[in-house]
Amino acid sequence: MGRRLGGAIQCSDASERVRIPPGTGYEDNVSTVTPASVLAKAGIVTGEVTEMMVTERLEKDSGTVVSPAKLTGTLQLKNDCPNQTVCLITGKI
Repeated sequence: MGRRLGGAIQCSDASERVRIPPGTGYEDNVSTVTPASVLAKAGIVTGEVTEMMVTERLEKDSGTVVSPAKLTGTLQLKNDCPNQTVCLITGKI
């Protein structure tokens, strides 16, 4: 039996430009995400998503979107049950 976890995530208005090495002609527009981390629990497994950010790659000269905005982050899972084993076969978010 599977459970779906959901929640609200919001991007902040403050974004920063990350410089790509010279000669590439691209620039990354990075926006932080609020909240900074999200906790989740499904059965005997708890998880935390941290370091969330939205990154969009733009062409330097024209400002044309080269790569659409992507939400990235780090997912850490923990087995909270002392007497049962959990094996992660596959996952997709």
